[in-house]
Amino acid sequence: MKDVPEMCFERFSYIFSRPDTKQGKLDLRADLYLPGNSTGPWPLVVWAHAGGFRAGTRRNRKHGLIAETLAREGYAMACIDYRLARPPAVLTAPARRAMGALIRDSEKWGEEMQEPFRRQRPIAVVEDICAFFKWINIRLEHFNLTGEFVLGGSSAGGISVLNAIMLHDVIGQPLPTIRTGLVLSGGFAYPSFWRPTDTRFLAIHNPNDAHVPFSSVARINELAGDQLDLIAAPEQPHGSPCLSPAEPLPVAVRRLVAFDQRQSFEEA
Repeated sequence: MKDVPEMCFERFSYIFSRPDTKQGKLDLRADLYLPGNSTGPWPLVVWAHAGGFRAGTRRNRKHGLIAETLAREGYAMACIDYRLARPPAVLTAPARRAMGALIRDSEKWGEEMQEPFRRQRPIAVVEDICAFFKWINIRLEHFNLTGEFVLGGSSAGGISVLNAIMLHDVIGQPLPTIRTGLVLSGGFAYPSFWRPTDTRFLAIHNPNDAHVPFSSVARINELAGDQLDLIAAPEQPHGSPCLSPAEPLPVAVRRLVAFDQRQSFEEA
């Protein structure tokens, strides 16, 4: 690979949605990292941050480090806000109508995730992810993007990757085709709603994870067959793409890139 400048991306911030909360409208922003070392067009990795649906930020320092490696590999990246616990989100009517069936399904399967991870908060995040894709999809030419999408996230963000791809139509939200889903320490609380899609998933999870139970992704691994590749990594720090604390972050990110590029090759 050719040498590239140390600063290999440009970062821009945009408001992409103003959804409802119990305290009124809330501005949601996206940080868009565009490669500065190539002319594009580029595929886009959309990243949902960690934080247990209570905290976290799109401006996490590691996001910039991930974006740097992605830019060197020819990808743009977007790190997005979503509604957290405060102020509480107000769901759209289709999402409110779907909540009863979703909650009953999680209870039927004995889902071990924390209760807030299975109720309203994660469904609001699905709405917000879909809102970002609606916003970006009409700006592909402006940002020199190919229209090929990867959706990734850590912990609550990883849960949100699976929720968005599997539940967007359940709550009445459109979502473009997502080529690859990257699920770091995430899981899925609604097994009856799992279905075949065009998305291939890579999940990385510590079997001893104390935050998001391994069972919630292991169960989906059984249902998904070839649709999901699961790496059980006993030394993985929670929410990290690294398989151990000693693994350099660029090495871990290139593993994610290699998985996505394999899907791109198979599509071609």
